[in-house]
Amino acid sequence: MIRLPLLHLPRGLRPRMIFLLMACILVAGAGFEALLVTVTRQSEWQELESRARSLGRLLAERSVTPVVVGDVAEVDRQVRRAIAEPDIVGAAVRTASGSTMALRSRQGGLWDDLGAFSPPADRRSVQVTRRRIASGDALEIIAPILHSRPHGGSLGEADQLYGFSEAAPREPAGPHLGYVQLVVSAGRCEAVVQNAARLGFLLWLLSSLLAMVGISLYVGFVIRPLREARDLAQAIASGQLDRRLPVRSGDELGDLAGSMNSMAGSLQKAQARAEQEAEALRNASAAMLSIARGARSAQDPRSVFQMVAHEVAAVTHARAVALAVPTPQGGAPVFEHFSPPAPWGGLERGRPLPEQALTRLRGLGDGAMRLSPATDSECPLCAALAAEDFRAALLVSLLLPGSGTPAVLLVASADADAFPAAERDVVIALTSHLSSALHAQRLEARLEEAFEELQRTHDYLVHSEMLRVVGEMAAGVAHDFNNLLGAILGRAQLLKRRLENGELSSEELLTSLAVIERAAEDGRETGRRLRQFGPTTHNASAKPVDLHAIVRDAVEFTRPRWLNEAQAEGLTIEVRVESRPGAWVAGRASELREVFTNLILNAIDALPEGGTILIAVDASGERVEVSVADDGVGMDEETSRRLFQPFFTTKGERGTGLGLAVVYGIVQAHGGTIAVDTRLGSGTLMHLSFAHAQAPEERPETSRLDGQLPVLDVLVVDDEAPVREVLRDITAALGQGVTECASGAEALKAFQPGLHSLVLTDLGMPGMTGWELARRLRTMDPDVTIVFVTGWGEDVDHRAAGDAGASLVLAKPFNLEDVERAVRLAGQRLSERMAA
Repeated sequence: MIRLPLLHLPRGLRPRMIFLLMACILVAGAGFEALLVTVTRQSEWQELESRARSLGRLLAERSVTPVVVGDVAEVDRQVRRAIAEPDIVGAAVRTASGSTMALRSRQGGLWDDLGAFSPPADRRSVQVTRRRIASGDALEIIAPILHSRPHGGSLGEADQLYGFSEAAPREPAGPHLGYVQLVVSAGRCEAVVQNAARLGFLLWLLSSLLAMVGISLYVGFVIRPLREARDLAQAIASGQLDRRLPVRSGDELGDLAGSMNSMAGSLQKAQARAEQEAEALRNASAAMLSIARGARSAQDPRSVFQMVAHEVAAVTHARAVALAVPTPQGGAPVFEHFSPPAPWGGLERGRPLPEQALTRLRGLGDGAMRLSPATDSECPLCAALAAEDFRAALLVSLLLPGSGTPAVLLVASADADAFPAAERDVVIALTSHLSSALHAQRLEARLEEAFEELQRTHDYLVHSEMLRVVGEMAAGVAHDFNNLLGAILGRAQLLKRRLENGELSSEELLTSLAVIERAAEDGRETGRRLRQFGPTTHNASAKPVDLHAIVRDAVEFTRPRWLNEAQAEGLTIEVRVESRPGAWVAGRASELREVFTNLILNAIDALPEGGTILIAVDASGERVEVSVADDGVGMDEETSRRLFQPFFTTKGERGTGLGLAVVYGIVQAHGGTIAVDTRLGSGTLMHLSFAHAQAPEERPETSRLDGQLPVLDVLVVDDEAPVREVLRDITAALGQGVTECASGAEALKAFQPGLHSLVLTDLGMPGMTGWELARRLRTMDPDVTIVFVTGWGEDVDHRAAGDAGASLVLAKPFNLEDVERAVRLAGQRLSERMAA
């Protein structure tokens, strides 16, 4: 066998230990150096790549508008702005065909090093490539310039609302406009890696020097007890059994010295130790029984049974183990678990334990009974066990807390002398684990039943709360609309009768029409408030909301409760609001309306004899403070402490206990706080605090021409005949020429470019939506003024409407002033084109 002399270790334990430990330290140091350099390089490159991607996307986003409009100067400004970054050595913006719009670099010959630009195969994602340039390694970033466009899918009402159409391309991103190309230098990354390598080498060298000193001292400390142990072993071999080693410490070396001393002492006490070992075995069995009974943990019964069956078989040399479990109804135990799998010994899954065996087990103190299948004729199990050569069996009762029927473990062996007293104690100890597992399984089943019942109760209460809120809303809306419809219907019938009798005067006609007009305006405002109380989506972003307007809306929405219903019951409830506009907070308007609606409704419930509710909003400091106070019955300390707990209510069957819990959750979600100050018989004060938010930017109103209306040809499109006819009549009354169409397809046929200056179209129409009609009309006549007239006016995305070609969005129900504004806008645009 050939041995390499370099692999020979030094002679002696001390030099060998020093050699091996130093070798380990050197190898570990080299690995640390390599790992440090690798991790540093990878981290720096990843950070550089991430930053380069972000810069590429940012420049692509900033270049969308100038690329679309062909503004080369703006593109060049963005490129110069990008190249000002310290790591960027070159930047370019190219069109979709690959031609260059702007190109700059801080290194001569950079673009020659990179070669001719070729568009990537994947035109929708950012491409990152490592390149070699004159100054070293670099990253080449190619980011697409895209125009966003909605995702595909079937065209539904929401698609029509936000400007999607069947004919619009359904791509994850919009049209491809061009590319942004960045070249990012990796010089700083490599400098950081080199510094890390130098630092790692210095640390490695210093730690190696310190380790050499420490290892020398440590090895000397370790070797001395070993030499002493060698001398003790030689002394014991020579018969000197009274010699002992000094125990200098409590560590492993001290343990070694103690072990050597114990070995020497054990040789003197061999017989005594044998007796002690026998006693220790009995003590160990008792200790195992105590520990097993005390260490009860809830586990899966099947896995615990397999573990216990394995241990029992190892201790008792049994051939088979089975477990009978009581039925959920508390009936006789039924065999469920087997090792090995059933059938054996006449047993199979689902077979009950004989009643005679269970009765005999209950009469035993320790709960264990040994059977001899060949001779025990009283047990029905014995005959079947004896037929398969089982000569001994053990039944162990497992008590289950809360159950009158125990589980039973059956252990069967082919040895007739199996299961002596010591082994029975071991088996009884191990069965405690099964008892805990079975008890835990029962508790888990009960917990699942309780949880399901709690969930059903929760769903019922939430449903009840929803019905209550819907009932409140329905009552308020019905009351408001009944009043409005009563005014409209009464005035219309009165006008009809006066006209039939020839008694209608011009003054009376104008008065009645004014009442009808005012009622319709009030109905539109009620519809607006009702729509504002609709739910928001969970992912709706927080926006600046004026709590002044929120509180006013909540007061108006609850007016039927605190005014009309109270008056019907002979009560007087006054609601006063002390607030001024400008109390801006960041949040979701509908959720905040729900907060103050619930607080007002709760305050009304606290005024069974009538009273006053005062709502004050203070936005003078860094936070917006809101208080809702009533002079009602108040609450005691226990009620106020549990006020915001879910399902807690003092209203009996009329309440669900969810209203104020929902209020608390919404306030917390908005980063606010809510506190209650109340005393029984002295009213209640709810104090809410929110962080002050910056007011939203005001949008300039669309300019319009004053004076006489221009005369235009107007195209009116709506599939609803009543709406179309009213829009036609109003437009005609304003002195305009009108062409009406009942569908988008009919409007396309009737539209004449250059003749029709204004198109008033609905959005949600069958066949062709207003979105699609606007796009097609815009291709036929880029100068035509298009106005959307829709019942979703306040919810339509005005940016999407502008992208579709609309210049204005009018909400239904519209009035004469709205149509006049659209005509003036079309006339203004026509005048500007003629002047140009």
